[in-house]
Amino acid sequence: MTRRGGGVHVWALRLTPGLLALALLRHGAGIVLHVESVSRGARICLDFLARFGVMPGLQVHDVGLPVTDEHGRALSLRLEWRLLTLADALPLDDDGESWIPDRYRGEADGIRRAMRSYYCAYNREALILPVFAECAYRTGRVGGDVRLVECLVRFPCLGDWTAAHLPFDPGPAARLVALPSTRAALSLLRVLPESPRQWIRRLFRRVPRPEIQLDPEARRQGVVLQQNIAWIFEQYPAGGHLYWHDGSGLDPARVVLYCNRRDAPLDDATRKRAGTMGLGWADAAFLPDHLARPLIDGVGCLGLAASAFPRRLGKVALWRWTTLCQLTVLIESYRALIRQVNAKAAYQSWVFLPQTLALALALRLEGGVFLWNFWSIHPLPVALHHFGMADLVFSWGPYHRGFYHVHRLDYRTMVDVGIVMGDGHQDGDAQRAAGYRAALAPHVRFVLTVLDTSYGPEASNSLGHVVDFYRSVLGLLRAHPDWGCIIKSKSIYDSLPRTTGLQDVVASLEAEGRCLRVQFDERVSVVARAGDLAVCSSINSAGFLAAVAGRPALHLDLAGIDVHPVARDGGVGQVIFRDVAGFEAAIEAVAGGDTRLGDHSPWLDLIDPFRDGEGRSRVAAIIGAYMRGREDGKTAEAAIADAVEPWRSRTVVCDNGIPASDKGDVLWRQAYERGREVSMVERSRGP
Repeated sequence: MTRRGGGVHVWALRLTPGLLALALLRHGAGIVLHVESVSRGARICLDFLARFGVMPGLQVHDVGLPVTDEHGRALSLRLEWRLLTLADALPLDDDGESWIPDRYRGEADGIRRAMRSYYCAYNREALILPVFAECAYRTGRVGGDVRLVECLVRFPCLGDWTAAHLPFDPGPAARLVALPSTRAALSLLRVLPESPRQWIRRLFRRVPRPEIQLDPEARRQGVVLQQNIAWIFEQYPAGGHLYWHDGSGLDPARVVLYCNRRDAPLDDATRKRAGTMGLGWADAAFLPDHLARPLIDGVGCLGLAASAFPRRLGKVALWRWTTLCQLTVLIESYRALIRQVNAKAAYQSWVFLPQTLALALALRLEGGVFLWNFWSIHPLPVALHHFGMADLVFSWGPYHRGFYHVHRLDYRTMVDVGIVMGDGHQDGDAQRAAGYRAALAPHVRFVLTVLDTSYGPEASNSLGHVVDFYRSVLGLLRAHPDWGCIIKSKSIYDSLPRTTGLQDVVASLEAEGRCLRVQFDERVSVVARAGDLAVCSSINSAGFLAAVAGRPALHLDLAGIDVHPVARDGGVGQVIFRDVAGFEAAIEAVAGGDTRLGDHSPWLDLIDPFRDGEGRSRVAAIIGAYMRGREDGKTAEAAIADAVEPWRSRTVVCDNGIPASDKGDVLWRQAYERGREVSMVERSRGP
């Protein structure tokens, strides 16, 4: 429904008493407020105004953030391009390269990448409101007699600069205002990373050295640092972040879990599981503790950046310097940890946040290598991935390579290995799949493997998309008494709001023996083989994994991801469907014997040219060979070259960022340019 209100429209994520007063003082009565949430204090103020008839024209509406733009495309695509454009425009070198410390001059590009990553990571959420507010008017979701649209945003860093450079053109006259932000002010003053409370604590009391468990012989030989992740042990060896160790020939003692994530701390459970496997570990909850004298040396690290203090003070120059100071402490702290355990490599599969890049830079400075692979089949360009860097990259296949290349990934060597981390073969898979199928009622003749997806303001999909997907599939199951389903949720099902036609139908089907829900960490290939057809919410990585496992798969793309390479290569109407009616008709057709619909064979070589479920064995062989080369005294470059050489005749190997001109690179270049084109908003004509 189109909302109507005259005069001035003011947008904000959270309405507080101060923000309410500011809006009323700036624009007086008759304003329309669009907010995502209202604080208790603001609610009291609104009730007071209503009770005494003050400001009778004041209206407050829920933001209701849209997820598609005026052309029906995923709005997250525009968000990513706006964020990337801003990050690329940061004037880091307006006074030359003098701001980069001499110690890091050889890694100047990596330092710039980390700075731009910092900007993206901290400002991404704040950009959602102006991008979505702009779209609300362009789509007609909000209309009426609007004289001015004002968007009030608290940007975590460089608010004034961001507001001045971010396009904001909803159609009516518009103004983007960067509100004063404590976080933004601190970003101009904060020179030390991590929590200030932790630094203050170390100022007044002695803190024990961080715990490190490491076999002396393993340290002598050299180790691999592996970031600890929740569920890392449950998914081993076929999947998860530790997949690469099985088959590497490395003594488990030469793998050291470093625990720097709040959701995966070094606790008793981690010690027990790591000890059982024979792994080492290192507590990195407060990384600077690995410096010899954390407080003194942490402050001392700032001396490295002293020569880079800006010649001309300004907010951007000051932010650049303070962020560089934080990055310097992180790099030197990682270097200290690397030396303590004698790490020759680190494996981490995560987005390229500043902390990730600090580790990659520290490894290069210490003569080690950063090992990385992507865990998904991403459908859209992602701003943060434009600033990634790694030394040895494991690509699933041409699709991944094309993604990396258009995102300007800085790497030394990239090897196609097939699907890793997300899935893989394991003895007993056929029996597990047969067991799932047998758990359904005997009269079930056709089984759907139901694969949902994540959702939210920063994702391509909304809650409504996921609910519509489930209700569509479950409606078909109710209509066909001899159909059943196996639901493998991406850990979101239990958090979905109670909805008629969803949880009630699932409960009914479970009672009839026609529905089975499996753990979220079960591999897609196993549950896919238990079914006859995989059905996916959105253009879903899980659907491609099911296709590689030999099952047809259909994707319900309500988010409008029309720049997806497979969509642009003829996938729409064969494996991708844009509306519920077409999706349901395709499911009915496959159930009736249609073998064309859901067939991913034109794109399987792009995803995984091997399709044998043994990607982890290839990665394990390469990492094992690299580590043995380092033990023999080879440099990182020589050890990588020797480890990869046997694979050059068996798969595609790319060096130093030079792409292979195959279908994956071509499709991603086309998709990338199309994404850039459709994300540029044509400015409205003035009155």
